[in-house]
Amino acid sequence: MNDIRPRQAATPPHRRGRGAFTLVEMLAVILVIGIIVAVVVDVVGTPIATRCGGETRQTMTAVMGAVQAYYDAKRVYPGADLFGDLRACPQSRARLGDLEEVMKGRALLDGFEQPMRYYSSGGAGGAPYLESAGRDGDFASKDDNIRSDNM
Repeated sequence: MNDIRPRQAATPPHRRGRGAFTLVEMLAVILVIGIIVAVVVDVVGTPIATRCGGETRQTMTAVMGAVQAYYDAKRVYPGADLFGDLRACPQSRARLGDLEEVMKGRALLDGFEQPMRYYSSGGAGGAPYLESAGRDGDFASKDDNIRSDNM
């Protein structure tokens, strides 16, 4: 004998067991993670940039103090060989003090680990100045550059 059972209707999609996420759900999760990462990077990046800018200003103040000591001793500002000139003069060498670790070889690094530039003239009143390229490391984009004569 044939066992005849009533046919069961197909289970609706909202009642089936779910084994995977849909594409829309995955995109929503990725979007939320992206927003969280953007907020965290901004929150963490701002204090780091502020700290690096402060270190740059401290370094500039110390180097420009040594430049002024050189000027007081010799009545002329150091030339293009800034660190050679500053090290050769006992008064300015004494002012450099702890900056030897900041000066990698013959380059002076700012708080962003980028080399700074020394200009023997052209600052306020024609005086020498130091310039840092800032966070982006680009001297051409002046928006975040730090100059010793504008501090």
